Amino acid sequence: MKNLYSFIALFLAVTLLFSCEKKVTLDESPNFMILPIYNGERLSSQLLTQSSFKYQHLNAVRTVKDFKRASGVYAQKGVLSSADVITLSAVENIKYFELSIPGFETMEIMIDAQHLSEKEAKAEACYCDKPVRKVIYDGAELDIEQTSTKGAHVYKIYLTKS
Repeated sequence: MKNLYSFIALFLAVTLLFSCEKKVTLDESPNFMILPIYNGERLSSQLLTQSSFKYQHLNAVRTVKDFKRASGVYAQKGVLSSADVITLSAVENIKYFELSIPGFETMEIMIDAQHLSEKEAKAEACYCDKPVRKVIYDGAELDIEQTSTKGAHVYKIYLTKS
């Protein structure tokens, strides 16, 4: 009888071990990052600080609130960053944004981020639920300057004086 109880206990332990799915948390979607370039150079800190990113929603022009200079090593390189842009594109289906930098033409940028299920997100390189699929400026898909360790891409934007 003791062997029967031991067998049942072992069977239950093995069954529980293999039937419990490990819960893995997805990473937060990486920020959208752009590197504005003029004449092969990054912009001044003053111009970067005065930059804005806007979009149309419900017949009103709105500003992306968290659009700012990136932090860390990206700040030194002149990169601008926003997490809200990813959510607006993926969840709210807002795809067109305007980048305004004083002294330069306003640029329309199409950002296509997609909202994925947890299962789909686990298959993504960024291991996130809102990956950016495409960024288009001036009719062409933007070049990626570099990739961060968290799967975010830095997109180069070549500016034209107004």
